Amino acid sequence: MDQDLKQQLDRIEKFMMEHLATKQEVTELAGKLNTLTESVNKLTTAVDNLAKRINDFDDQNTTLKHQLLSLQDWAREVSKKVGIEFKL
Repeated sequence: MDQDLKQQLDRIEKFMMEHLATKQEVTELAGKLNTLTESVNKLTTAVDNLAKRINDFDDQNTTLKHQLLSLQDWAREVSKKVGIEFKL
């Protein structure tokens, strides 16, 4: 084999060994990517569930606020009729 050709092949081989991934490395990377994807999906689901709980809590809080305001209005009217001062 010609010496120049051998040197070129050696350089190509060295380049490939340094810069190209093996099938095993690609498989390992795919596994890590799958694990990461599953983690992101679980995290997204958890955040969605938390957001729903916060929205539900906010709705409940708004409802309770309106109920309390209605009771305060009613208590003020009653206090006027019975002559007892309503303080809040």
